[in-house]
Amino acid sequence: MTNFIKRGLAISRTLLFRYFLTQADKLLNNQNERETQLKAANQHLDEFNEKFIHYRERVSVVQLIKDIIRMIKAVASGQYKELPRKAVLLMSAALLYFISPIDILPDFIPLTGFIDDVSLLLWLGKTLRNERNRFVTWENADHEQEFGEDFRDDFPATKSSK
Repeated sequence: MTNFIKRGLAISRTLLFRYFLTQADKLLNNQNERETQLKAANQHLDEFNEKFIHYRERVSVVQLIKDIIRMIKAVASGQYKELPRKAVLLMSAALLYFISPIDILPDFIPLTGFIDDVSLLLWLGKTLRNERNRFVTWENADHEQEFGEDFRDDFPATKSSK
């Protein structure tokens, strides 16, 4: 896993990722484009999930991507204000990298095409671990206020995401 994170850090320093950072800034300011790209991320996530169904490690990457999508939506809607702009830009850029057919290892290459995407996402997950944990805690507290403490009985996945 450490090699993936090191590879992800290296990818985050490339000109290609810097390009995605500039696109992320535009994305955050354009609601229609943001919604289109988040929908594309969900679709790409489904494809990723299908290709790697037999790899147990995929679960943490899938959950990370789902968390990132929810975090971007919550920040963009103004519901969640505790995330630094730099973190939102990094998450948005990583999602754009994930869904883009143009990256260091193109996704159409069987299995290896997702290695760079996964590496970048694992690096991002490690880098923003505290922000992600705070968001999930906020999200769970928000649901508890809305639905009561026992809402988690209906959603077992929420228990494990803390």
